[in-house]
Amino acid sequence: MMSPDLYNFMAFMGGLKDKTVPEISRACAAKIRNMELSGRPDRELTEHLKSMILLIRHLLKPPVAKDEKIRQFLLDFFTHVQEHDRRAKQVIQVLQKMAPPA
Repeated sequence: MMSPDLYNFMAFMGGLKDKTVPEISRACAAKIRNMELSGRPDRELTEHLKSMILLIRHLLKPPVAKDEKIRQFLLDFFTHVQEHDRRAKQVIQVLQKMAPPA
């Protein structure tokens, strides 16, 4: 069973499929700001979104992607993004390196 924070993360990211890589990063940052301003920050969701920003900007491996379902979701997500923004290729390469040993 998926935790609510992962479900919310996947739902939020799913709505960004047709955005460019920089737009995805900005949307994650805006969501974090909105949650902080609303006084109802979801700490786990905030951490997941921050990890996406770090993945996109600095190509750091996101802790949330240690879960194989989430890693696969992100691979599928950024593969779709790559169809209209080639910059997603670097993000995909980082996620592929996180594959569990066969």
